[in-house]
This record gives sequence, structure tokens and C-alpha cells, in this order.
Amino acid sequence: MSGNEDTTQKLNKEAAQNPEEETTKNLAENLSDNLSDRQLLLLLLERVTHLEKAEEDRKRETRPLWERLDGQMGQVLVKLANIEEEQRLMRTDISLFREDHRNERRERAYLAERVTIIEKQLQLA
Repeated sequence: MSGNEDTTQKLNKEAAQNPEEETTKNLAENLSDNLSDRQLLLLLLERVTHLEKAEEDRKRETRPLWERLDGQMGQVLVKLANIEEEQRLMRTDISLFREDHRNERRERAYLAERVTIIEKQLQLA
């Protein structure tokens, strides 16, 4: 591991333990002599990104329970609405299938009656 990576890990560890300290400022002062401007900017960017992520995590963890549950409840309600819509569509499909089946039986009965009539006509002829 290079010296820069060691320093970055050390500072990230310090930030996790003492997020309020100005470790980023101290880092810039201590390393400015040893690093090029580009390296220093990249290191500072990495540090800022780490601090922003830590702040987001802290906010997420401290969010009130009702807010977290409210978001989950919204997801549950959407899923429930989707299930209800799916059930409605299935009931419609079943109704259409039953209607088709009834129509098919009527058609078969009609055709059977026509066959019977034609057979009688053929016998009379």
C-alpha cells in the first residue's frame, strides 16, 4: 500500500471516530509539500466524498421510525393495489371464459338440433 493510501485510510478512520474535527484541513496542510496539486485534489475529493457518505448514513439512521415506516407502507400499498388489479383482471378473464363456454355449449346444442332436423328430413325423403 502506498503512503497516500495509508494516510487516506488513517484519516477516514479518524473521521469515523471524530467527524467534527478538521482532519481534511489538517490533511491538506500536512501533505501539500509531498503531493502534486492533482494528487492533493484527488485525495481531498475522496475525503469529502467519504464525509458526505458518512453524513447521509447518519441522517438515514436518525430519521424517525414513522418516516421509515411511511416509506415502506407506501411500497406495500402499491404492491397491494397491483395485486387487487391482477385479481380483478383474473375475475374478468374467468367471466369471459365462462361466457365463451356457455356460448360454445349453446352452439353445440343448436348444431345437434339442426343435425337431428336434417336427419329427419333425410329419412322422410
